[in-house]
Amino acid sequence: MDCTDNVCYIRMHFLDASALVKYILFPDIPESIEPGSKNLNEYIKKSVCLLYTNNLCLAEAFIVLKTKYFGSKARKVLNLDGYLIVINRLKGRIKRNLIEISKFDYLADNNLEKAIEIIEKYHIDLFDALQIVDVKYGQYSSFRRKSQTLLITADENLANAAKKEGVRV
Repeated sequence: MDCTDNVCYIRMHFLDASALVKYILFPDIPESIEPGSKNLNEYIKKSVCLLYTNNLCLAEAFIVLKTKYFGSKARKVLNLDGYLIVINRLKGRIKRNLIEISKFDYLADNNLEKAIEIIEKYHIDLFDALQIVDVKYGQYSSFRRKSQTLLITADENLANAAKKEGVRV
């Protein structure tokens, strides 16, 4: 929530997979391993953010967590207890409605076609393009000005494409 001039604005924050991982690994994984996690969590705590993501990002986040537990020695940063803790932390935040799951239908209203156009323009992957479509045309797309949904990502290509599509990043 952003309050200026005695007016408060509610803003949804869309977390992509990279942001979801940073959000749930903090404070268990050091900032040196997961850069930006401390800043993201402080921002969320300070700003009383309304968070949402989609099932695609959720699946991607679980894959990233899998590599942090099952991955090569260089990528393995979680033991079994840590792996189970962060999975349960994510589940708990969703169950307590701290993170909402988008109800956006990617196959309806030409949304997949919109995503394909974005892929052709910016050479990003389908999941990233669908995130842009979700933020741009989904359930919170009618929010404007200071209430416009904010896409939170550590993916530079996604951020650049989203900005060019008029999404606040």
